[in-house]
Amino acid sequence: MPRALRFRPLPERPSLEQLKRQAKELLGRLHQGDPRAHRLCSRCFRVTLEDRAAFKLTQAQLVLAREHGFRSWPQLAAWVADRTLPTDPTQLVRILGSRTRRVRAAAGVRLESLGKAGVAAAVAGLSDPDPRVRCGAADFMDHHAGEDCVEKLRDMALHDPVPYVRDVALHALGCQRCKPEPLAVDPLDILLLRAKTETSWKRRRGAVWSLAQRNTDPGVKEALESLAAHDPDPRVADAARGGLTRKRPGPAHERENKLRRLAFERAAQRTPATPPPPPNP
Repeated sequence: MPRALRFRPLPERPSLEQLKRQAKELLGRLHQGDPRAHRLCSRCFRVTLEDRAAFKLTQAQLVLAREHGFRSWPQLAAWVADRTLPTDPTQLVRILGSRTRRVRAAAGVRLESLGKAGVAAAVAGLSDPDPRVRCGAADFMDHHAGEDCVEKLRDMALHDPVPYVRDVALHALGCQRCKPEPLAVDPLDILLLRAKTETSWKRRRGAVWSLAQRNTDPGVKEALESLAAHDPDPRVADAARGGLTRKRPGPAHERENKLRRLAFERAAQRTPATPPPPPNP
């Protein structure tokens, strides 16, 4: 039985010849009717059972480059040769969706060096149709988010159809210590919703662990009591019971809470006071 077709992250010292062999393997699997090869190629091209035999090696190379986050095969080859990246911020954002951590990190550094143009491109990337690009853009915003992208991150954390994208968006929204300036945003309502409605017990338990650090906030104690009594998974119920016994947040969460309070205080100072209504004539 032939081994499953898989594309792994690029190694520390990638070989262009090895990548060429992977593209040839992809092409051969497509010609043989491999379903995974068909799905991969269909992300870039319209491929039918009738015309798959006409699929070319250059097209398979493009598919492979896109799977690694690069717009084209020459871009991938440039990275392999001497770690060259494109200078266009939109293309760099797409590379944030790479399978390879060091490639994502290099694209993030290049985007950061572009200043406002790089951050603006990453904000636009939050709406990309590719979930890996959305995830990479949200991860970039963990360190660069401003007030202008708060609503988009909230919407992603609540409604993105891909669970891992929701996870990263929530982290980018709630983690304040990595940002240039803390955001005046509280993801408590999202955590409460996730703890009650996520289909994955691991994600519900993760939300419960976060809520346990805030068990004196409005609505948290009641939610933990309900989860402890009614969650169908004992691991989530146990985490909720443990959260109810916590007396104070851990040091890292306490720092986050302080930064969040500081952000709301600054936002209140920047907001002009509403003038009183004029007296009735």
